[in-house]
Amino acid sequence: MTITFNNQELLIGKIKVEFSHPISKIVEVENGIIVMLKAITKISDKNVFFVNLDGSIRWRIQDTEPSKEYSAYYTGMGLHDDGVLQVYDFTGYVCKVNLEDGTIYDREFTK
Repeated sequence: MTITFNNQELLIGKIKVEFSHPISKIVEVENGIIVMLKAITKISDKNVFFVNLDGSIRWRIQDTEPSKEYSAYYTGMGLHDDGVLQVYDFTGYVCKVNLEDGTIYDREFTK
């Protein structure tokens, strides 16, 4: 199955998934695709999604800190050899994300 993206559109074979903002990066995993939207100050820090292979959205990443006054949107992500998804925000935090539900289970300051 071919998976591509162009601007705000993700294509999974012939299935089209539209997002509200441009896509920055995708990472293919066994059951779907992790999608990161471009870091734009007008969107919240919830700019990472899991899209199932049928085009449905499984989850949108949880807030890093629901009480904070600013949005530290994610600017990078990677899937490690051990299957751990890490996302990086512009304030210097690295977060480990549960692939099943989008919850953050570890957060570390790196700068």
